[in-house]
Amino acid sequence: MKLAVLGRWIAAVAASSVLAALTVAAQLGIGAMMGALPGVDGSAGSACLIAAAGFYLSLPCFFLGVAILGAPAAWTLAQLRRDRPLPTGLLGGAISTLVGAIVLSNSLGFTGLVFASALPLAGAITGLTYRELMKPPT
Repeated sequence: MKLAVLGRWIAAVAASSVLAALTVAAQLGIGAMMGALPGVDGSAGSACLIAAAGFYLSLPCFFLGVAILGAPAAWTLAQLRRDRPLPTGLLGGAISTLVGAIVLSNSLGFTGLVFASALPLAGAITGLTYRELMKPPT
């Protein structure tokens, strides 16, 4: 692997993981503020706490997910000649939702599926960010 490709891969993994974690934090914070999350009173303070916890707990998960599953998924789409924005976003959202729903439902039960509702959009953003950052420079 060339050094330039490795540098692009590290930047793509880091940037897409941070954007995905921010997306999850924003969605969980809004859900907590609206009172849609179980056990949350709907105050701004609890929403900020839920959003911060969502960011710090989802960042390593997305980092590992993008580092391990991002390159093979992008390679598969490129081999199938489907590496356009829509299939990339759909695949990112599907992988994120599937893995996240399995992990969250096993650890939190049915309540975990409520928290997994933030994953499709975050996965789509992750896939699109990874795709754009891994493009060869022109």
